[in-house]
Amino acid sequence: MMSSMRHNPGEEPDVRAYAVTHPSGTVVIPQPHGWDQLLYASHGVMSVHTRTGTWVVPPHRAVWVPSGTEHSIVMSGRVSVRTLYFAAGLATLPQECRTVNVPALLRELILYAAGLSPLYRRVAAHERLIGVILDQLAALPAAPLQLPVPRDPRALRVASALMEDPAGAQAEAALARAAGGS
Repeated sequence: MMSSMRHNPGEEPDVRAYAVTHPSGTVVIPQPHGWDQLLYASHGVMSVHTRTGTWVVPPHRAVWVPSGTEHSIVMSGRVSVRTLYFAAGLATLPQECRTVNVPALLRELILYAAGLSPLYRRVAAHERLIGVILDQLAALPAAPLQLPVPRDPRALRVASALMEDPAGAQAEAALARAAGGS
């Protein structure tokens, strides 16, 4: 009797995972076209940057990144990342980035799914696991961890300069002049 866990060659899974520990610095975790992404830091702090804002992700938080969202990630120290990729459209979650708190049950589900990956809905146990993870994500309110990008062009210039050089080598006076202030 063949195992129900085998998959057909070339068949795309419904959920994939990426589990790695990154050193401090900027990393772009791949997001293949057609996949929504749940970025989870099981240890350490990362910041997710998009055109619309920055999300600070300490442990026990995660960021939902819909398919097609350009983003980069900055690791603050050593960070253990556990990312789940969901086939686009599988989750009925907002089509914008959002940060959520990760309660103990969801944390364990993410870690378990990452270790079991890839997941296929045609496998009954995988379908149940995917369903519970998506139910948990849908029930969670957004956590207020976003720093929106300023809309005012002067403030945007200052924010951009600070993002390019967070150590602040630029003098405060130069930043103030760029914003039209003193």
